[in-house]
Amino acid sequence: MRHDQAMVKRTNEVGLASWAVSTPALRNADASPLDARLRLGYGAGLAIFLLAFFIRLGLDEVLPPGFPFLTFFPAVIITAFVFGLWPGIMVAVLSTLASWLVFLPTAWTFDLDGRSFLALVFFVSIAAVDIALIHTMHTLVRRLTALKTEADHLAEQRGLYVAELDHRIKNLFGTVSAIVGMAARQAATPADLGRDVRSRIEALARVSGLLRGFGDASRTTAVSVLHLICDPLVVAADRRITLDNLDHRIDLPTATSLSLIVHELATNAVKHGSLAQESGSVVVTGKVEAGAEAQSTRLKIHWQERGGPAAAPAGPRGFGSALLERVTAGLGHPAEISHTDEGYTVTFGVQIDAAALAA
Repeated sequence: MRHDQAMVKRTNEVGLASWAVSTPALRNADASPLDARLRLGYGAGLAIFLLAFFIRLGLDEVLPPGFPFLTFFPAVIITAFVFGLWPGIMVAVLSTLASWLVFLPTAWTFDLDGRSFLALVFFVSIAAVDIALIHTMHTLVRRLTALKTEADHLAEQRGLYVAELDHRIKNLFGTVSAIVGMAARQAATPADLGRDVRSRIEALARVSGLLRGFGDASRTTAVSVLHLICDPLVVAADRRITLDNLDHRIDLPTATSLSLIVHELATNAVKHGSLAQESGSVVVTGKVEAGAEAQSTRLKIHWQERGGPAAAPAGPRGFGSALLERVTAGLGHPAEISHTDEGYTVTFGVQIDAAALAA
């Protein structure tokens, strides 16, 4: 019952706000006297004035003396209320002249006696107050409507932020749960389990900080994620790791997955691969592959280790290898792994922002 009443109240508020904004007076409240938008208001105001004039003329024989402005007060108020400030002023001026010329005791002349002068001053004063009050009301309504629109927009944004936060937290817990589960199955000792899980969660935390610093996840690039993960792990990373054609935007889930992949590759290179040697290095290159649809545009990333020990095919699959295979498969491009005399080579793909690429 309360929900229905709230819905009815909300519907009435929306209908009232829509009607208020749709009136010419509010739409054209900022118009100058010669603005083309006021042509309708001037035309309608003239029609209202003529109607008031002829009604007053028809009542001239019926009304007692002292009512020269009887029909002109409503004409001014209606015009100002519906069509705005300047049409209302026009009707007030025409009504003043018509009353002065036709309906005051000094009719058909512009001579004024004391009583006629006071009557005109009275009409002009009341009309000016009416127009000023109506214009002030229009201004307040416009401001309230703008504030309400802004409040609705902020409320909608807040709802989106809450939904997005809930989604991200669920994804984060799911990722951590998967990391812990896989590490638990592969770790030989509790110390190994703690070390593996801690290092990967720290990598996730760094990427989360990167995205939060940007404020807009859509601005995150593949190269920024690689720098964020590799720089703390590799001494002189700027000289030993070469990055090429990786400055392409990726979304939050892709950035999270990429951080896990890069952390695994960089850690393995530092412990056992080319970066364990003083002369070793890593070259990471990217190649854009356009799919049939804009959403399927991918960045093919090639990780090549050089100058390290000869890499032999691994024996039983460890936690790192399982994580690498699962995460790259989740990105839609399972890792292609090869072992050469120079070192480890891995190729995988991530989805990128095709719109940003086109721009």
